Amino acid sequence: MPTHLLIKRDGARFLPSNTELTKGKMNKIGWGIMHAVLRWLAKRRIMGYFYEGEAVILALHRVCHTPSLLGPSFCISPTELVRILNNLRHEGFLFISLDRLIQALHAQIPLRRAVVITIDDGYEDFINEAYLIFQRFGVPFTLYLVSGFVRGELFPWWVGLEILIRERESFTLEGERYISYTITQKKRLFLRLWRLYKKYPPRKACDLIEVAFRREGLATERLYELSLNEDAVKRLAQDPLCTVGAHTSSHFWLPLLDRQTLIAELEENKTYLERLVHKEVLDFAYPYGGKQDIPKGIENLLKEIGYRSAVSLMWSPVYGTHRNFLFYLPRRVVSPSLSAHDLCRSHFTRIFPFL
Repeated sequence: MPTHLLIKRDGARFLPSNTELTKGKMNKIGWGIMHAVLRWLAKRRIMGYFYEGEAVILALHRVCHTPSLLGPSFCISPTELVRILNNLRHEGFLFISLDRLIQALHAQIPLRRAVVITIDDGYEDFINEAYLIFQRFGVPFTLYLVSGFVRGELFPWWVGLEILIRERESFTLEGERYISYTITQKKRLFLRLWRLYKKYPPRKACDLIEVAFRREGLATERLYELSLNEDAVKRLAQDPLCTVGAHTSSHFWLPLLDRQTLIAELEENKTYLERLVHKEVLDFAYPYGGKQDIPKGIENLLKEIGYRSAVSLMWSPVYGTHRNFLFYLPRRVVSPSLSAHDLCRSHFTRIFPFL
């Protein structure tokens, strides 16, 4: 007899009765019906009306034509960005600035279907691709910048690592030889090294990538051209659509830092950007942005330094109650498949994950 039909009673196994089998079938049928009904409601935004929140904050990194080994959520093409903006506007979403969102939360002004666009790191291709699209659509955006990248002292080492893996089938890092031929192998290798180097001091990670570039005959100058420079940031900051935000001095993984170093990372970043753009910098984005990437007690430090908000990459819509949690504002990373329907059903699917 198949063991999956046996049930335990007092340590022994028995064949279930017809009544018990019938109850099991009815439970499956009941869950199936409820599943179908909830999917139907979610698709028609009936339940989404109650669960979609006041606004959503979307996070972008790169907008360029080359797919990233980090996945489609790290880099989308200009065509995909235009499609997403058109789709959201067609579905009745309103693009607002982060400043307006925070003011509305403080004043308890209800919002409906509001979208805030944010961009992390400040890559050089932003000004030639995404920025032109935002200008065309009249979409406000917040640009979170790393001081070391803008000054040209550091570079986004993960992009350098990606270039190295893409352009070489084998290379050496820290005395270890790495080999990858297919795109699948390259993606796996990249994610493995990204998780490792993420916890390195950024200066050390940059130095390791530079050494590997020289050893493999790749130009290191291109590494320092990956980010927006000071002139580009000044020009962007003059546009009313642009809000400049802070993203630390060097893109450290913050949980590794002691209190003194953490304060220095946060203060220097804010002071430098304010002197550069001649405006207050009030908003902050946590590097990497996950729950495990945010140190305990950082909210009080940010307040003391003079920030008014901070965004993560933990996904949820923004609700009115977030006025009490402005240093833990949630965001959704933009991917090519993002649709208005995804935003409408977002919180509903956190309650019923099978939708």
